[in-house]
Amino acid sequence: MSERARLKVSSKPDHARNFAGLAGEWARGRGGAWRVLHEMNEARLGFIFSAVARAGLLKAKNPRALDIGGGGGLVALPLAEAGFRVLAADPALPAEGERPAHGGLAFVEAEFADIMRARRLYDLVVCLEVVEHVEDAVAFAAAAGRMVRPGGVLIFSTINRSWKSWVVDIALAEGVLGVVPAGTHDWRSFVTPGELVIGLEGAGFVLDEMAGLVPDVFGGWRLSSRRLACNYIISFRRQE
Repeated sequence: MSERARLKVSSKPDHARNFAGLAGEWARGRGGAWRVLHEMNEARLGFIFSAVARAGLLKAKNPRALDIGGGGGLVALPLAEAGFRVLAADPALPAEGERPAHGGLAFVEAEFADIMRARRLYDLVVCLEVVEHVEDAVAFAAAAGRMVRPGGVLIFSTINRSWKSWVVDIALAEGVLGVVPAGTHDWRSFVTPGELVIGLEGAGFVLDEMAGLVPDVFGGWRLSSRRLACNYIISFRRQE
């Protein structure tokens, strides 16, 4: 990977500093800075395991998963409990004693570009709330895709670049309500579903499923097939 390519798939320096300062917040659960991620995790996991089931990954022998930017292991641990051998990689991990423990789960603290330089392939690669924090979202997605074996699954969750996402995810969530730490997002770095689809189709992937992630009036978050203007989750299958 050239230095120019490495910079494209690396986290933005100001975002990296922000996350490093908040690494200890994972252990606080819904009472900490990452409460929104905790609240939406059940919906995210439902989507992920549906994609995993469609691909028949749990029927594979010793399936491998890579969780890029998974922070405190919210998704990595359930994947390990389901039978995956999981590598959870993040530039800013919580302290070792604050990470979940499981025999099928390993953590590595590394910049995204260094993770992607490895030649190992995985049955499942998940990148949740990551692509909006890198220099080039589409280049990052393609680099993540190169780590998926043929027939494997690639999943992203992120924020759409729309006028509504600026109002909801930045002006309200960060500015008014404070449910997300201020400065977490830059609207210009958001990526549309169409941009991900076009970028990955050229890399041998086909769209599997897409859904919006929306707050539920009864608490938590839910999946919506129609409300894609803000948070969304999307899965791809690498062609055999």
